[in-house]
Amino acid sequence: MTLRKKLMLSFLILVLLMGSMIGYFSYQNAKNLVLENKEQEMADTINRIDISINSQVQQINRLAENVKSSQIVRAYLKKEIHTQEETEELNDWMEGLLNLISSCTDLILMNEDGTVYYSYSGCQAVNDKRRMEVYENAASNLVGDGTWTEKGSSLCQKNAEEVVTFISSINKVILAIELNPETFGLLMLNNYSTFQNQFTYLVDCAGNVLCSNKTNIYDWGDVVTKGMEKGVRRYEFNWDNKDYFACRQYNGLTGWETYSVVSTDDFFPQAKRLREAIMGLVLLAMLAAGVGIFILSYTFTRPIGRLKNAMKQVEAGDFEIQVESKAHDEIGMLIQSFNYMISRLRQLIMEVYQQKLHRRMQNLQHFRLRSIHISFTIH
Repeated sequence: MTLRKKLMLSFLILVLLMGSMIGYFSYQNAKNLVLENKEQEMADTINRIDISINSQVQQINRLAENVKSSQIVRAYLKKEIHTQEETEELNDWMEGLLNLISSCTDLILMNEDGTVYYSYSGCQAVNDKRRMEVYENAASNLVGDGTWTEKGSSLCQKNAEEVVTFISSINKVILAIELNPETFGLLMLNNYSTFQNQFTYLVDCAGNVLCSNKTNIYDWGDVVTKGMEKGVRRYEFNWDNKDYFACRQYNGLTGWETYSVVSTDDFFPQAKRLREAIMGLVLLAMLAAGVGIFILSYTFTRPIGRLKNAMKQVEAGDFEIQVESKAHDEIGMLIQSFNYMISRLRQLIMEVYQQKLHRRMQNLQHFRLRSIHISFTIH
């Protein structure tokens, strides 16, 4: 293999390796930077959702405080038997209060044995005994002004949709405010869908999905929940050979958790275009480098080639050869040395030739003188 081919091959391999490394790391750095920004956006999104949930919860807390501090309610609870006028007065007061919270489906006042003093829906008997036990346990373990129960059926209304309930108490009377959990889903659906195919859902303290911005939750729900049991807010997982990123926010007022899950492909849909653009730039750079290497190797090896041909002519006996070169680099100095060497060699050859010729002339002259001497001696 010629020196020119070796140089070209070596430089091309080097450029190929460097170009591939630069392209790969450039793509990875750009991708990681984008993903970090998107992950932060996602964390900010569920943080805003949590703030909105707190706002809704505070409205429910204010509603409960208004009910507990109402003289109309306290007067109503002191009596065991109520007139129609007293009930209508309480209904009118409750209606004006509950109109401010459209998600409220029922407000119930009852004692610990399940006797219903008042129900805004008009139902006067407990329909679900198991749900009654949940309310009683929540009331007996009440800490602070109130607590939230897990998602379940309505206490008094038959065939009603499942509700989530805020439990408080007025002395020994249990106050239960039942709400439609889909109200909280509107916070996700209306305001905070940042990415395509983003799943955001709210989970109660028992792990039940209260609401979601999508009509269905994939089977990765259990995987996400188990991953979050470690206490981390951000979590990456693989499900069905696809990478996902999950983020959660714990709500201290309710004990609920907001989850948001999106595939990494949806995080950065332009990744393919970026990868193709970087590959195109790397290929163009490698092509330009290849042309430069060809020109450089040609410029570098051309005078060496002329020097090689000159040396072959010298081997054939041509000592008149001279290699032209205007370069002042190492190759130019090498050619100058070659020309000086050939000139010096030619000079030495001429000197040796002249010495031999002179010696031969001397020998010939000596031979002639000897011949003349011999001839005189004979005569």
